[in-house]
Amino acid sequence: MDPQDDWSPFETKLVADVKAYGWHVLSVFSNEGRPNFSYSVGMQTTLGHPDIVVFGLPLEVGQEVINLVGKAVRGGLWLTDGTRSSAFLQGYECLFRTVPRQLYPECFGWGLWFYGDEEFSVLQLIYPDRFGQWPWEEGVDEAFRKAQPVLAELFDHEEDRSQEDDAQP
Repeated sequence: MDPQDDWSPFETKLVADVKAYGWHVLSVFSNEGRPNFSYSVGMQTTLGHPDIVVFGLPLEVGQEVINLVGKAVRGGLWLTDGTRSSAFLQGYECLFRTVPRQLYPECFGWGLWFYGDEEFSVLQLIYPDRFGQWPWEEGVDEAFRKAQPVLAELFDHEEDRSQEDDAQP
């Protein structure tokens, strides 16, 4: 993607970062009940690897973690749905899950802009709380659960509800 004369300074920087570093990391502040999150754009183009999203961490930490993942991928690590790794958050094993494409417009607007008609994938980096509990486990703190929605599961539950609704007379 070559810079265009009508691009904003932000669009120009995003594309320049992807060319220079292999990806650009964006952070989205919490709003309307959604927690803050950070995500990459460009890994699919430069590394052939899904982009990464992480929820619930301080924005600077989320950016750093995504950059660590990008550097590890550049070094040969390959992550897929279900991969577990303790290489990114000291003392914690992380799980990577595929984000359903139906959620891209809601979460990854700049990714959609950058990739245009090109297919791309996103993996969510999910981490446990300080007691080692995952967001979906019983007994986990509700604030922790809300700060880190598991996008694959949210979509699965919405699909289950819509199937139940369809079954009603």
